[in-house]
Amino acid sequence: MIDYLPDFLDGLFNMLSDSNREIRQAADSALSDFLKEVRHSTVLEFGPLVSILVHQCMSKDRLNRLTAITWIEELIHHPHSGGDALLPHHAEVLGAILYCISDLEEQICLVAERTNADLLFLVRDTHGDFRLAPLLETLIDKFMTKDDVPTKMASLRWINMLLEKRREDMTEFIPQLMPVLLKTLSDSSDSVVLFTLQVLARISLGDGGVRLDKDSTSADEGDDRRFESPVNIHTGLLRGKKDEKHFKLVINAILRLFATDRMLLESRGSLVIRKFCVLLDAESVYMLCASILSSSCENASGDALIKGNKISPDDEEDDPSSRTSTGGNSDSKVVFSVEFITTMVQTLNLILLTAAELHGLRVLLAKTFDEMEVDSEEISCSNPGDENSGTKEGVQVFETLFRCWCHSPVATFSLCLLARAYRVAFALVQKFSELEVTVGFLMQIDKLVQLLESPIFIHLRLQLLDVESPHHAPLLKSCYGLLMLLPQSDAFRSLNDRLTTVCNLRDNLGIPSTISSRTPSPRMGAMPKRQSELLTHFDEVMDLHRKIRGREVEQMITGEFFNDRVNRGRQSSDSVVTNGKLQSTRVKVNGNGPISLSGLSTGGIAPNRNTPSSVFFPIIDNNGGSSTTSNNPSASTRGKITQEV
Repeated sequence: MIDYLPDFLDGLFNMLSDSNREIRQAADSALSDFLKEVRHSTVLEFGPLVSILVHQCMSKDRLNRLTAITWIEELIHHPHSGGDALLPHHAEVLGAILYCISDLEEQICLVAERTNADLLFLVRDTHGDFRLAPLLETLIDKFMTKDDVPTKMASLRWINMLLEKRREDMTEFIPQLMPVLLKTLSDSSDSVVLFTLQVLARISLGDGGVRLDKDSTSADEGDDRRFESPVNIHTGLLRGKKDEKHFKLVINAILRLFATDRMLLESRGSLVIRKFCVLLDAESVYMLCASILSSSCENASGDALIKGNKISPDDEEDDPSSRTSTGGNSDSKVVFSVEFITTMVQTLNLILLTAAELHGLRVLLAKTFDEMEVDSEEISCSNPGDENSGTKEGVQVFETLFRCWCHSPVATFSLCLLARAYRVAFALVQKFSELEVTVGFLMQIDKLVQLLESPIFIHLRLQLLDVESPHHAPLLKSCYGLLMLLPQSDAFRSLNDRLTTVCNLRDNLGIPSTISSRTPSPRMGAMPKRQSELLTHFDEVMDLHRKIRGREVEQMITGEFFNDRVNRGRQSSDSVVTNGKLQSTRVKVNGNGPISLSGLSTGGIAPNRNTPSSVFFPIIDNNGGSSTTSNNPSASTRGKITQEV
């Protein structure tokens, strides 16, 4: 009878949903007897049976689905299949399992979960060849059509396993997977997001990395990566070979996603960065993020840096990492806006200062200038095995981060404190007087002072006691520079009390002040060449920000002037016309008083330098309205800043 089972199996399953109870019971009993025979059958034709069972798994009747998924579980464990007999039908079976795994009936879900785990282990451990395309097509289809957590988690486990088993063969499917995975980062389930990050991290590796569900002892046995140079592997949990092409592709895609979805950056940005630092390694993640953000500003026009535009693909033909976040071919390269780069730098800096996952990177940076402030050119001449080799690595990380961190002055200053580059930090404080002091700038300084009281900067507080150290003078000046920037607030009083204690200590020890005689002036010429170049780069970035702000003002004024002319054409009552000519028109902007438009050229309004900018143009919000927020706070506003900060 087993030989003829495919001919009548579908009819037996249909009887399970018959309205007659006796027929249902007889059909169920017959199917149970046939299932026992299937278990002990030495010759079994899987193809026709799989097609019938897959169809019945999607039946509307509960008993049909439960019986069909139970039969599939038995076929996976069939002693004579060895898994290889089911290889041509894996995609069909997987589709049926993923359909049932989120069933409303708990019993069906439990059987489907067991069946899914058994099939996954069978495919993972098989030595037979199988096609990836049908499996991935099924997984992507379920991802796009079903929105439940069990289906997404099961699909992610399959993709994760396939990347472990056949990483090289999976390369051609990465363009199809990337859009689905990036979309999943916005999922409401944290478990789905975390597993998605693991899959993205495996895509970043050349060999897919190690398996995380294995016992730690057995995972290390026979693993050749234990003996490879750390230069060639990521030292995180996945411990896989570096693949710069795909690593850059993934990080680029995530940054572009953050640039277009600011809510995702705010809600999940920290989680994404910290998880990548754990799975791969913090140094590589931060170095690449900093490089991508820094290079985004190079060779980009002012308009592109204001809103984030696309530039011609002529410069990226040989750069696969510059393609779109979908992982496919792209005709253009995304340029991040300066506003986004600044926000991203502040996010990365806060994670660097506070997250436990970044402890190793903080230690590396702290050793950069620990012994003495050396010129990185001197370090580069040292041998890889000498005592300066660790310092050389730290200097490279510091310089890369510094060039990107320059988009946020307070973040740059905190990076110098973390790396104990106190002379550079004091030089930055002196440059702060040339910057536009805004509410956000003061709030960032306030937060930094609060962080100075945290365990992260305990080394800094202890170094304040070493009054005879050559580092003490620039460190003390840097802290006093922060104090002078702060308004009268709790942060001001907290920092002032600590610095007063340090000065009292020096007086009690009877140590004379030698700042003027022993400490070289932190001017550009008094510093090592590479540090001077970093400060020059900071000036260039700040100049870029000033130019972009000026371009924004120019565009806003031009837009206001154009809108005024359109409105005057529609509302004749707003104009005074004599002999067919416009003699004089006065427009009231935001209630700040009239502005004469007579005699103005099409180049826009040239405001008086002593007049607040909000008098000449409104700040347009996202809803098309306007506000009168000024870039120069009034006395009452400054008082409010003092109270809030």
